[in-house]
Amino acid sequence: MTIRYFLLIVGIVFINMTIKAQSSYNYQKRFQVKSGHVEYKLSGMVVGTKSLWWDDFGKKYSEETNSNEMVKTLKGTENVKNHSLSIFNGEYYYNVNNRRCEHRCEW
Repeated sequence: MTIRYFLLIVGIVFINMTIKAQSSYNYQKRFQVKSGHVEYKLSGMVVGTKSLWWDDFGKKYSEETNSNEMVKTLKGTENVKNHSLSIFNGEYYYNVNNRRCEHRCEW
């Protein structure tokens, strides 16, 4: 009987510690800097730029990608252009993706 109580108490303590650890972590704090802007240069198979803006430690952020990708297929080479914008305002997430192809593209 005492082993059951001991296991019950250990289980309750473990669950309590897990709940406190999860509640103390701030999921909205993506960055250690309050606000900023980073510009990436993409190279390799995909070339272009990626811009990232954030405010309030990442609770609000915007990411813009403008890239070109050369894809080799059996029919030849295609240049796939991508221009996308992602915005998160703290409550809602918006994603706009404008894809264009110089040759025939199938979605």
